[in-house]
Amino acid sequence: MKFAVLVTAITLSSIAWGQGDNPGDRALADDAVVNETEVDTAREEEVDTKRRAVAGQAALLRGLDTITGSVQNVAVAVGKSTKFGRLTIRLHACRYWPENPSTHSFAFVEVIEGEDASPIFKAWLIAASPAISAMEHPRYDIWLIRCNADTESPSNF
Repeated sequence: MKFAVLVTAITLSSIAWGQGDNPGDRALADDAVVNETEVDTAREEEVDTKRRAVAGQAALLRGLDTITGSVQNVAVAVGKSTKFGRLTIRLHACRYWPENPSTHSFAFVEVIEGEDASPIFKAWLIAASPAISAMEHPRYDIWLIRCNADTESPSNF
């Protein structure tokens, strides 16, 4: 948005200054830039208030076992762990945008394989773009479906 305002300001200023025929054109162009900037700032504030992530209580994850080809939905509450195959998945945080929690969800998960104490994956999963932060594992794939929008139990997905 700011880039568009800058381009508009440069274009309007160059037209007004380049013409040089009428000094009123320059004043008109300056007013147009100020008004455009005010509108742009109002839009940014409006978008900013809508785009605040809300903390969810649980997440719905989907796991794929690439050896057997089985797919399983796994619900886990924030601060809790669940098992998927040989993996233990712990959900540390879940956030979503209120206008569309189904696709605009983010979950911070930690994945441990077997009885090993060190995590093989500890990062944010993004529902809208699962490939951005994908877990690299030879057998299992895990991705986020959505965060729970209220205080319901994870089984209500």
